[in-house]
Amino acid sequence: MVLDTSGRPVEHVVQVSGGGLTIDKPSGIALRDDGKLYVWGDNSCGQFGNGSVSSEYSRNAIVVDPGIPNIVSVHAGYRNHYVVSANGDVYASGDNSYGQLGNGSTEASSSVFTKVNISNVKKITGEGPSVYALKQAARKRS
Repeated sequence: MVLDTSGRPVEHVVQVSGGGLTIDKPSGIALRDDGKLYVWGDNSCGQFGNGSVSSEYSRNAIVVDPGIPNIVSVHAGYRNHYVVSANGDVYASGDNSYGQLGNGSTEASSSVFTKVNISNVKKITGEGPSVYALKQAARKRS
């Protein structure tokens, strides 16, 4: 169950994904049916995507506004968060030491959601620093 900063359950959650460093300090991201994003846990690499970096652990979820319209899918990776918009664009925030931000490098983390160089994505998934994209089916032209 996702709890807000007041300790109350976040209602109308349509998708939730957990990740993070350790079992006793999980991190995650949740998407509500109104498009609001909630994040919690470790933010030491800026994975909350709200422009901040903090070594303090956030047990309860905070609302973040990445400025990305029509988010349809979320994923929490190893020190990263990913969102997919309705048009198939992917945005990532957090650690990039293994190239998990999809920007062609292994330099620097991002504390804001940054567009990844991939399109027509339906969903993001993964384990640890590995991330995979499920692309939308190509439309047949007649």
